[in-house]
Amino acid sequence: MGGVLRWPDKPVVTIAIRLIMMVMAVGCAMGLAALILTLPWHVAHEKDEGWIAYQVAAAMKGGVVYPMPPSFWFNNYPPLSYYVIGGLGKIVGDEIIAGRMIAVAAFIALGSAIAWTARTMGCTRLQSSFSALFFMTIQLEDYVYAGRADPKILGLAFGMAGFALVIKEPRSRGSLFPGSLLLAMAFFTKHDLIFMPAALTIWLTIHDRRNAVRLVLYGASLAVIGAIAFYLAYHVPVWSLLAAPRGYIATDAARQFLGWLESVALPLLASLALFARFPRDRYVVLCALYLAGSIAVGVYFTGGEGVDANVMFDALIALALCCGVGINRFSQMTRGGPLVASLIAGGCLLQLVGILAFRLATNNIGELSWHVPDAQTVATNLQDISFLRNQKGPALCKQNTLCYWAGKPAEVDMFWMGQDVHTGQRDGQDILRAIRNRRYTVIQLSSDEEERSQPFWQFTHETIAAYYRLDHRDLLGSFFVPN
Repeated sequence: MGGVLRWPDKPVVTIAIRLIMMVMAVGCAMGLAALILTLPWHVAHEKDEGWIAYQVAAAMKGGVVYPMPPSFWFNNYPPLSYYVIGGLGKIVGDEIIAGRMIAVAAFIALGSAIAWTARTMGCTRLQSSFSALFFMTIQLEDYVYAGRADPKILGLAFGMAGFALVIKEPRSRGSLFPGSLLLAMAFFTKHDLIFMPAALTIWLTIHDRRNAVRLVLYGASLAVIGAIAFYLAYHVPVWSLLAAPRGYIATDAARQFLGWLESVALPLLASLALFARFPRDRYVVLCALYLAGSIAVGVYFTGGEGVDANVMFDALIALALCCGVGINRFSQMTRGGPLVASLIAGGCLLQLVGILAFRLATNNIGELSWHVPDAQTVATNLQDISFLRNQKGPALCKQNTLCYWAGKPAEVDMFWMGQDVHTGQRDGQDILRAIRNRRYTVIQLSSDEEERSQPFWQFTHETIAAYYRLDHRDLLGSFFVPN
């Protein structure tokens, strides 16, 4: 099969898609505008923003990037994003703000890469733009990662650009090697981005074995070079990032998967219809491989303690591609196809409306990217940052973002300390001794409801209660000072 044949859209499909895309574009514009508006605000969105900022600072200032016991600080992320964020951080003077700026740019780049990939799969410009808009809108509506100082979106942007280069025809060394390099950069940005290259390798083995061998050779060479460079730079093996011990709860994986299914039910049905109707279309086969594998990998990862829905982002990208390709393929059929294509587009919009309606009905709008923190929230953040700054000496913070802005050094990673104790890697006596000795001039914990289920709270709360007293409690948590 030579070049991909692009038939003209049926008028009814084109009109339907344009109307639906207008609605999604308004949602995207609102979300991006809110992200850009609040980007410089000192409001703690995610505790990982501060955690990443501390890792960036260590990497850029020659500190220990991957500390080992007896340190109370941990790092299980690959380092590439630290230098990307750190380079901009030198200019803007704040690693969290720099991380947010890069995340917004990476989010837009990821949307462009999705459109490019869909275009390579045979979609028209309109249909490929639909894929990108659907992914971006559901991200802005149902997740908190767009515009947050976290490397996941940056890693996906690298990976999706590599994905598009690998499937581009005609394939050659000039496209396969840069594609492999970008896929490797994705892994060294976020280490759970492992299924894109796997899906491409399986697909090329079916359809283009010669280039499948090339992809494997390029990928293996880059992986070995990266692993050696990592060890020489940090004196720890890169696979230790993947092997970091954490608790695993299978029921959590099942629960999160069922919740995820509710948020993508209609696009998933459209994808199944695409696979059933066009099983021999090579790009449909690639979409099926990517979707099935990324769901399986994501569901497995969600059982790990501390893992959230960002591990399903690969699957969301696959669904967006399936919907764009589905609209393209069904719109070419002469009997019933244009109707099915319109239903796919309408189903995607209905899914987005359903998510929004659920958030409004349950008064859960805090995770909407369109939500701008109110004046009280902003003031509380600034007051707590000032309070932490005024407590002279080290602090123990669950919300690392607050401690970072307060100028406190990285002291304790509560999550990973809890996991080490929970999995038997440490007995926890060292951190309990530090608390008893009142090493920390202030301890900040999240809400009682959240903390009670966390391993760190379970083995430290009695000691904290004995040696510290509550100073104040607000929407950012509880703040304790020594007795």
